[in-house]
Amino acid sequence: MYISNKLVINYRLSFHFLTLIILIFSTFSNAQDEGGYANKFSVLPGDSLELHISTSKNLFDINIFKLDSKKRFIETYTSIYGGVIVTPDTASTLGCSWPTSFILNVKQDWIPGIYTAEFPTSQGNKEIVFNVKAKSPGEFSKIVIEIPINDWQAYNLFGGYDFYQSPYPGIKQGYNLSFERPYKQDNGFGELFKWESHLISWLDKENIKV
Repeated sequence: MYISNKLVINYRLSFHFLTLIILIFSTFSNAQDEGGYANKFSVLPGDSLELHISTSKNLFDINIFKLDSKKRFIETYTSIYGGVIVTPDTASTLGCSWPTSFILNVKQDWIPGIYTAEFPTSQGNKEIVFNVKAKSPGEFSKIVIEIPINDWQAYNLFGGYDFYQSPYPGIKQGYNLSFERPYKQDNGFGELFKWESHLISWLDKENIKV
């Protein structure tokens, strides 16, 4: 059986092109799978918070910050085991179901407010935003700020869908969304820096406790 040089060349080019596509897809897929989320948004001093993290870093640190008019460093947790975790196709509606990477014990002296757990990925640092509440309502301040995390999720496309759009042809939107997935917006900050952060910053500058 004879095969022309042209056919051999075409075959080799097709093989290498297919290999390249697979490598690109694998890299893109892994990048999409990096991020993190917590098992709940609000905690009390003394509570624990489960952090679910997927990162290409085999060993990494988590830095905790409080978000006011500045990003105030709180503390670091070191030498946490990482690894990229596959995101299921149903992540947007049923959650990622990633294992717990780290349990954060909220200190008794942490002041009420918005915090973030920052960790490294191949795409730069990612964030997990959470809220520390006062032990008793009104104990720290008589002023309350409502953080619309339902709206954040409504615009969160991580895992495929949000309430307004979908990456799949012929499917316009999702109808059920899960909180058990990272925020795709702004490296995990969700919609925080569109609106709420400006009010939080102003209140801190004016020394108004909330």
